[in-house]
Amino acid sequence: MLGVSERRLELLPVGTVVWLASEVTFFGSLFGAYYAMRSAAPGPWPPADVELDRVVTGVATLLLVASSGTIQLAVRALADGHRPQFRRRLAVTAGLAVLFLANQAHEWSAAGFGPSSHPYGSAFFVMTGFHGLHVTGGVVA
Repeated sequence: MLGVSERRLELLPVGTVVWLASEVTFFGSLFGAYYAMRSAAPGPWPPADVELDRVVTGVATLLLVASSGTIQLAVRALADGHRPQFRRRLAVTAGLAVLFLANQAHEWSAAGFGPSSHPYGSAFFVMTGFHGLHVTGGVVA
């Protein structure tokens, strides 16, 4: 067409939005299933045999949240041309994520219940498993 300029979207931002939307949809579906099981559960939720260390898990979660900050600092260092600083901050980010994953492995091994014990066990292992895979993918990337 004459006089009409062609405007193209850049692939990286579009791909990022599509990826984020798929992640929100996937994890939203997992939470939806969790709440559906919880509302249909006949007894207490979580069941009596579930004992998780909330303090240690809370600290591990804070480490994972902190890794969001360290990756942003790494991106800034790279944008400013400070490659050694970028590598250090990236290593700190990966280290924080690995600590989170180590705690998750500990939680799984110490749990007195399994995926087939009850609906809570199924939800717990599926949700934490997929989140662990998500974090592992971030570390590998």
